[in-house]
This record gives sequence, C-alpha cells and structure tokens, in this order.
Amino acid sequence: MNNIILTFALLTTTFAGAASTPVNILKVQDNGRILAYNELYTEASWQVLTLDAARVDLTGANGDDVTSDLILTDNASDVNVTLDAATLDGGRVRLNVTLDRDDESTTVNKPVTFTLTNTRTGATTTFTAPVVGAAHTDPASIQTFWGDE
Repeated sequence: MNNIILTFALLTTTFAGAASTPVNILKVQDNGRILAYNELYTEASWQVLTLDAARVDLTGANGDDVTSDLILTDNASDVNVTLDAATLDGGRVRLNVTLDRDDESTTVNKPVTFTLTNTRTGATTTFTAPVVGAAHTDPASIQTFWGDE
C-alpha cells in the first residue's frame, strides 16, 4: 500500500498552558516518498513542518508560495530557526525550515515553542516540537595517544 502516508501529529501545549497547534514533522525524499519524524534536528535543512493554514489565516490555491507572508520565530536562546520556504498544500501550509545553534559544543534535547505569524493579517499561532542536536567538538583539538609512543 504505497498510497498510505503516515504522519505523527505532535499534540502538545505551550508553556503558557494554552492549546498548541498540531504540527507534523516530515522529510520529503527526492523520490517523493514522505517520512515522518518525532523531532526537529539542528544543522539539518531537509525538514518540513505542516500545519493547518487556517490557524494563521492563509488562503489560496495548492502550491501558492506564501513565504513572504509569514514569520517563524522560536523562544529558545540556543536554537535559531530559519523559514526557507512556505507553500499551501490542501488546506495546510508546508514550512521548509532549517535549525542551527550558536554553540555546537553543547547538546540540545528539549521542547521548543515556535510562533508563526501572518504578516498580512496579524494572525498568530504557536506550536511546540522537540528539538535535538548532538554536541560537536573541533577535530583539531582531539589528540590521539598510542601506547607505543
């Protein structure tokens, strides 16, 4: 059954306690296959978030580019989100995003609240998603000690 696509809806609440917008985290492969993920990854540019377009008062035809109508921000001091592209798709908005960090030497593993704002109407919605990223070290600082040296 190649026509069945499974997605995970992250039904969480914001830190303020209000209901959060359900969001799906996906990867669309080159062959068109869609994979669902449970978290967003730092230093990864393949991620797609989908959510109900009506939550931010977006209307239009499938495939309409709405990138210039939207602002996506996050509340984390150590994670930065970039909205690379946004398109309408069957009543949902697809957000192509990249996440990075200022300090890659520390691990990230926490829920992050995102805010999506429609700049034309002022409509705003929030959603929370887990964000993970492994700590990286500078390979030049790693020393190898051999027992026979």
